[in-house]
Amino acid sequence: MGKKLSILVFVSSIVLFSIFSEAKYYNVSSDEWRMVDYISRIAGVAGPSSFGPVGEDQLLLSLERSEKNGAPKGLVDAARAKIINRYPFYRDDYGTIGLSLSLNPEVYLQTNGGEMSIPPFDYDSDWFIREYRDRPDTLSITLENTIGDFLYSRFILPLREKQETYDYYWKDGFHVSLQSMAPFQNFPLDAGISLNSKGLSLIIGRGKVSLGEGKTGNTAIGDNYDYQEFMKLGFNTRNTGVFLNLTSFDSGRKTINDSNHVVNVPYRVQNSKFSGYRELRHSVDYEMTLFDKAKFSLSFITLFDTDTAFDFRYLNPFMIMHNMFNYHEDSVLEGNNMITLDVSWNIAKGFRLYFQTTMDQYQAKAEAEGYFRDYNYVDPNAFAFLLNLSYTEVLREGILSLFVESVYTAPGMYLNQKYYDSNGSVTQIKTSDPCWSQDFLLGYNRTETPGYDGDMAFSGYIYGPDAIVFAFGGEYFLLDKLDIASRVFYMAHGEKGRGDAINNYNFSSIEDLETINRLSPTGVVEHTFVVKTECNWILSEFVSIYGGIAYSYRWNYRNENGRNVGNLQTAFGMKLNVEL
Repeated sequence: MGKKLSILVFVSSIVLFSIFSEAKYYNVSSDEWRMVDYISRIAGVAGPSSFGPVGEDQLLLSLERSEKNGAPKGLVDAARAKIINRYPFYRDDYGTIGLSLSLNPEVYLQTNGGEMSIPPFDYDSDWFIREYRDRPDTLSITLENTIGDFLYSRFILPLREKQETYDYYWKDGFHVSLQSMAPFQNFPLDAGISLNSKGLSLIIGRGKVSLGEGKTGNTAIGDNYDYQEFMKLGFNTRNTGVFLNLTSFDSGRKTINDSNHVVNVPYRVQNSKFSGYRELRHSVDYEMTLFDKAKFSLSFITLFDTDTAFDFRYLNPFMIMHNMFNYHEDSVLEGNNMITLDVSWNIAKGFRLYFQTTMDQYQAKAEAEGYFRDYNYVDPNAFAFLLNLSYTEVLREGILSLFVESVYTAPGMYLNQKYYDSNGSVTQIKTSDPCWSQDFLLGYNRTETPGYDGDMAFSGYIYGPDAIVFAFGGEYFLLDKLDIASRVFYMAHGEKGRGDAINNYNFSSIEDLETINRLSPTGVVEHTFVVKTECNWILSEFVSIYGGIAYSYRWNYRNENGRNVGNLQTAFGMKLNVEL
């Protein structure tokens, strides 16, 4: 019996491992994902899933759809080769090992950096070229490994500039990235392991997480951090998909057990530790592609506090997380929920209309009146909308893509007003002791910074609540050769979600029955205008050159009435890449 069981297990293992293939995963910002999405637009069909990172199989399925609908064969073949080709320095019958080194020296210049204020978080949001999160590692070493075509892993060791509260290098008029290169204490920024097959994917690691096709950001889950720690489980067919993503953030609770660190403002996080309270973002995305032309997705996103290292309920993609909020009665509030609808419709070959809307809070009239009667305030209605129209065509051997986009975020978006009662429990009854842990302003601790300032950002739209954005631009993309992008950007931003005033992170002034539908922007409005152009020219497989220029002008800078700031920024760099 034991011998038969061993044979059965052995045969089952072979069958299981044989179905796994195409195990690599890609960020939505990667060249591979962008190339596949552009080809889909040209063919007039739905693109790959935008709930990144995505498995290799999902990109190949999208290429098949595009090829079936007349996509240029040369582009399809180039994209497929880019996705499936491996160039390891070691290969045998069981797998591969790849090792590469990249050196990225860059020079930054600007005319008026000294006028920039140091914001309480999102430290270099004034940089519209190479914000800190977008700047390449000055030196990085990448290790990739595959086993039997069913398992893929990667680890990137970075040396880069540290972003510290006492050294805002981005304010300097002239800066060379090599002069402050150091090991990043929170490394790795990109590392993970994945199992991917046709229809099944499991990815666990650190990296880029995002949801949507927005050009200036996304309203539900934005790629707004150096990294996000996540686990993603996905089930998909050619036209449907269910994807679950769990992301852990450092807690923003005001007091932490067994810790002397006190969080007294909403844009700070606790001293990083594995024990104690954490903030977990549970997000589920249900996707469907209809007639190859349109892709719909419905997503449920919940942020809640937890001191449980693991709870099997997190793994249920059909759990209605709104139930977590309704556990509370008046003493314990655990959840803040959002729901998102995405529609990506290829109205003709080359033309795509994309719409994303996220609802954070909604109060019906009777519900609002009852809420106000019981608690003497009411949560404001909070929505975000993003609309994008793009045109993509083949130009010579490359791809030209143009877009126009508008975004609206309500003043109360991503915020959630809760308090501590006299017993230290979280309650919605208004007191003088606010609790910040349910705002979607999240982050990770930076251990090298004084006061443990965090890598903070709104986990939805990068610019947070109380904003109206218009942008248009274009890109010419030639895989492994050239990438030129240009953009014009305008934003009107109110006071909510900005500065260091506590009332800017709660419902103050928008919490009664007359103001719950208050439109953005509120208070003193900052107006931002930016025009920028960037170019990345790949000279060979070893060398590429980067250059960019941007001019920005702000009226009522940092929401200070009458303060205007203009700034001209340039950046130049070179990338030396060696694959061993």
